[in-house]
Amino acid sequence: MSKDIQSLKEECNELERRLNWLEEKCAVLMEQSEAMVHDYDYERDTMVYSSKSPNGSVVEHTIEAYRATVASNVIFYPNLQHITIEEIRLSKEKSATGEVDYLAEYKAGERKWYRTYYTSFQYPDGKPMRLIGITKNIQREKEHELLVIKAEKDGLSELYNRDSTEERIRKLLAAPISAGKHLFVLFDIDNFKKINDTYGHIMGDDIIKRVARIISSKFRTSDIIGRIGGDEFVAFLRNAEYNDLLKKKLERINHEVCQMSSEKMLDVDLSLSIGVARIPKDGCSFEEVYLRADRALYQAKNLGKGRYVLYKKSKKEHAFFE
Repeated sequence: MSKDIQSLKEECNELERRLNWLEEKCAVLMEQSEAMVHDYDYERDTMVYSSKSPNGSVVEHTIEAYRATVASNVIFYPNLQHITIEEIRLSKEKSATGEVDYLAEYKAGERKWYRTYYTSFQYPDGKPMRLIGITKNIQREKEHELLVIKAEKDGLSELYNRDSTEERIRKLLAAPISAGKHLFVLFDIDNFKKINDTYGHIMGDDIIKRVARIISSKFRTSDIIGRIGGDEFVAFLRNAEYNDLLKKKLERINHEVCQMSSEKMLDVDLSLSIGVARIPKDGCSFEEVYLRADRALYQAKNLGKGRYVLYKKSKKEHAFFE
């Protein structure tokens, strides 16, 4: 028993020594770093942090005072105070290491993106000791991300544009992990030209936006949804099969699009013609599955529009459809 106590004391002493060394390093980091360093002490319930004031001072507050000081100067999206404090409380139960991005809006109206990395430390007996975090400005990184997103997205539908849709599908098909069954679903708005000619492009643009929302809302975030033409959309469904569940989903999409005619009091019937190709059964390249889904789509139009058709191939290599 005494041996266990002695061993525990030695561990605590070693941890204390390492902590003192860490404090010295943190002090230097606080003085020299462009990042803001936070050091929360569980026992004292205080937060020590570097200040970006002209004299580069290091400030110590109780956690409540720290929260009040921050809240008086900036608003966070998401609420960083909640995230930070909750992470501190949760880390009392176990060691915690992580990061969080947030948008800060200053009282003067300026907005900036930040990223906080945090790690908690415990005594050998599991009692929480310290939580240390480093916050850095990532405004340029976020601005770059926004430019990339804008370059990938179609401005009207807010889905991926043709180039980014095709690029993403090609990459997925070429990747080793692409082995499996996938679906390539092509959508085309029936009578769209007549809508534009009769009601104008403002109405046409609104139809595009609504259809895009309807289609994207029915699939997973891991699927690739894009607008690849004026009134043409594609959904690449990973690890999916042509089954009753998918059929019901396509019927639901078409039903919601059809309802738009009465909602907008249009004299033109709105619906979707849909063509479906299976991967790898109907092809393994973008060109193959696009061509076959396109053939199925136009067969749907020939059958009366407002329906879905699955591409199939006969033993004589003649395409037929169901």
